[in-house]
Amino acid sequence: MNASEIGALFKHPIQLDSAVHGGLTYRFTPGGDLAVQMRLLVLRWKGGWRVADDGLCLWLQGDRWSCGALYRLGGGRYYFDLPHQGQDYNTLTVRR
Repeated sequence: MNASEIGALFKHPIQLDSAVHGGLTYRFTPGGDLAVQMRLLVLRWKGGWRVADDGLCLWLQGDRWSCGALYRLGGGRYYFDLPHQGQDYNTLTVRR
């Protein structure tokens, strides 16, 4: 996806779940706020998101910005190509 498409995806609040059982739920809000929660354990992080160079960048408490390409897979599914993470962690589904 390009910068314009990524911006349009996050124009309204949206939740995305990772494909890993008990994995992470990402809550993106317009303006760059991000909340992440683990579904199996009660762990939560706050952070932010931004679009840079046709990619999505995330920041979580105590960490630095990580950027990667975002791909639309269809059926409300996306793949976020972050380095150092497995495919299941990076495959995200829109929570309805």
